[in-house]
Amino acid sequence: SYPATSDMESQMYTKAADIEAFLKEHRDKPFICCEYTHAMGNSCGGMHKYTELTEREPLYQGGFIWDFGDQAIRRRGRYGEDAFLYGGDFGDRPSDYNFSGNGIFFADRRPTAKLQEVKYNYQNFTLRPSWEGVEIENKSLFSDAGSYDLWLSLLLDGREIWQAYAGEHDVPPGETRFIKNRLPYAGEGEYVLTASLLVKEEEIWAPAGHEIAFGQAVVVPPEDAGTRLLDVLGFGVAAPAHIPLEAAGSLRVVQGDINLGVQGEGFSLMFSSAQGNLVSYRHGGRELIEELPQPSFWRAPIDNDYGSGRMAATAQWKLASLYRRCTRIEYSVDGEDFETVNGFFGRRDERRAKRVTVRFTYALATEPAAACVVSYTAEASGEVGVTMEYETAGMPEMPDFAMIFTLHADYDRIRFYGYGPKENYIDRCCGARLGVYESTAADEVEPYLRPQETGNHCGVRWIEVTDHGGHGIRLAADVPFEASALPYSPHELENARHAYDLPRPQHTYLRASAGMCGVGGDDSWGAPVLAEYTYPNGKRSLSFTMKGI
Repeated sequence: SYPATSDMESQMYTKAADIEAFLKEHRDKPFICCEYTHAMGNSCGGMHKYTELTEREPLYQGGFIWDFGDQAIRRRGRYGEDAFLYGGDFGDRPSDYNFSGNGIFFADRRPTAKLQEVKYNYQNFTLRPSWEGVEIENKSLFSDAGSYDLWLSLLLDGREIWQAYAGEHDVPPGETRFIKNRLPYAGEGEYVLTASLLVKEEEIWAPAGHEIAFGQAVVVPPEDAGTRLLDVLGFGVAAPAHIPLEAAGSLRVVQGDINLGVQGEGFSLMFSSAQGNLVSYRHGGRELIEELPQPSFWRAPIDNDYGSGRMAATAQWKLASLYRRCTRIEYSVDGEDFETVNGFFGRRDERRAKRVTVRFTYALATEPAAACVVSYTAEASGEVGVTMEYETAGMPEMPDFAMIFTLHADYDRIRFYGYGPKENYIDRCCGARLGVYESTAADEVEPYLRPQETGNHCGVRWIEVTDHGGHGIRLAADVPFEASALPYSPHELENARHAYDLPRPQHTYLRASAGMCGVGGDDSWGAPVLAEYTYPNGKRSLSFTMKGI
């Protein structure tokens, strides 16, 4: 109200683009956000936009995240369980309900997954790894990069094959230098190099070895790397990922009136014209799917969705996820022309084959009318290719584009090669790292004050969900996808106001996605997800393979 009384410009929750536009016209004062990147629930998406602005605009000097910790009161629930209660739970009216749940720490001071991103954005060093070495940009005012230990870690297809201290790496404040290094080559595969700056000796604020900055990149070996193959740490060259069909036997295809059965060595599938879906996938004598696979276009709303009213704008996609009608079934054996199933698979038949494809077209509960096509291709190797395609005009943006497989709750061990360790999203993944991680379905649920979308991982190459004996299912793709495995469906999460409202887990919901929209976080009362992190109406597709293990 009285800008002349201050030597700086301070605003609340101004979007990064609006700050930049403001400073193009007002060059008389530095700009500080007294509050920004509102951390309510699953939030802090797009925080990197503010960090990037500090790099190119000297008048923008940062801001203060609102806020440090959730404000909630621990009580016992109806049945004696621990519960964090919030506004409205004590008969108080009017109330802001869970609006005080906006911390980067939970109310009991456990860190949230958001802290993974905050820590990265607070780094004073930018590290850019490559096969030849690491470029270090020192954005500090006083500290030399040489004050910290520089460690390199090399992964091959997610497994660490090499680690080394990088030696001398002095980079004075405000300068950028390239630190050369030679990496070992251990055969074909995806190489990922992580460079980390670690505290050398114990400080009053951190133990020795504490990481203060990191950078990671997929690095490409030079063309002559294969001529100097090294067997690093005994790992050698990775085995081929696919079994040649000629070595994998053949499929027994049994065609009945209602069902089409496909049986191979150690596995079988059943497709039903009555259900219009894959109804059984058995591997090693175990049924792996408890319910019909579900195309899913919806996510459990997050606090920022509630604040912006986004659900009303995209509500058709919830209906499309809950209700669909199979309008067409086609199948092909060994690449023959597709035959259309008109209620029945037709003649009773049994034959041998190398490959069978069954394709389902679903009409979705939308206006205008929309449809998606889901195809399953069974190979004699036991691998099942899954493809989901959509192309319709005139629809609102899509919260998600995924397939959900419902497994028994015993399949709750998770192992994946993708970005982790904590959940991450298209607009909140700078602080995540590519690697192989292990978790459980329960641990993938972030305990937000109000249950909401959680547990997503970007850049997934493969994900395995198994029981205690190691039996389960593996999804994989050549093009990285997003994935999660949770004890609750999106609709169960949406229906709960507190953790105690969630049902006792009966299933594990394994989800593979072409991409969920971002979580946003410029504010929690109207700011939309930034446009570049949404998926406007149009053509979308998802492809991956499924195999029992």
